[in-house]
Parts: sequence; C-alpha cells; structure tokens
Amino acid sequence: MTIEFNYTHDDDAIAAAHRFNALADGTCDITTLTMDILAADGVNGNMPLDWDRLNIASDATFAHDIAGIRRHMDRVTGILGGCFVPRLTLNLPTMQDKIAAAIDAAHSAGMISERVHKEEMQSRLDALAQELMATRPDLAEMSLDEWLVEHMDSLSQSERADASAIIAAYFT
Repeated sequence: MTIEFNYTHDDDAIAAAHRFNALADGTCDITTLTMDILAADGVNGNMPLDWDRLNIASDATFAHDIAGIRRHMDRVTGILGGCFVPRLTLNLPTMQDKIAAAIDAAHSAGMISERVHKEEMQSRLDALAQELMATRPDLAEMSLDEWLVEHMDSLSQSERADASAIIAAYFT
C-alpha cells in the first residue's frame, strides 16, 4: 500500500507544522510532521481538514488536532488510528453515518451466512460502542445499555442519542 499525500494545502501544512513546533518548544521534526498532516488531509481514508478553521483555531484546539495527527498517524498506511478524528475536519461523520458504515462494512465482509453477518455487524457496533464510551474516561465502562442507564444524568443529549442509536442498530 502506498501512502497518499494531499498537496492542495501544502503551504498550510508547513505553516501548521511550524506553529505546532513553536507550541511544543521546538521538539518536532518539521518534515515528518508536515508529511503526517499531508497524509491526514482527506486521503488514505481520513477526513479532509478544515483549513479555514484550523488556521485561526485557538492554540488548544489547534494543538489537539495536530498532536492527534502526529500521535495517531500510521506511517505505513497513512491512516489515523485509535479512532482519532481531528475536531476541525470537513463533513465530520455523525454517529448515524458511522452506524450505516459499520452495517455496510458488515455486508461487504462476506455473506457466508446470516449468523456470520449478524456476528460481524455486532462486532462493528461493539467497536462503535467502545469508541463512544472511550470519549468519557470519567465514566465507568460497561455494556452500552448499562452505561446509558447508569450514567444517564452525566451524559449530554448527543451522547444519549448516539448510545441509543447504536443500541437500536443491534436490533435492525
């Protein structure tokens, strides 16, 4: 597999690498970080970065996105791992999009039997449930339905809706 690089915003990527390096007290390799950013910008299965917002983002938001790219970039595949998606991307997928993609991927994984398909779909939905719960390390992890009930008062409306959508997808 060859890593793709998006050179459409190469000047922005270079500037971002220098800005991040300044925030990191000069501890970054500018070239490697620039390549990571170019590989994370709308190629290799990654969401495109929203350069208009990233260029004017607060240092905290900017550092979150660039540090996340730096930390989670798989330099063999160009894919951002660890379920990391920068905050400032275009067309950030909703939980409904992720559920639909998981169901579609389960279909394409091979329809050997209905049982195998159901197991594949549940596995992919389990991964989404884990991803959702991982966004709240302050809350104890458990099965998603128990997590939703146990932490109902601590969850945002969006988190409750996402958890409910995942649970509903198990029964489709």
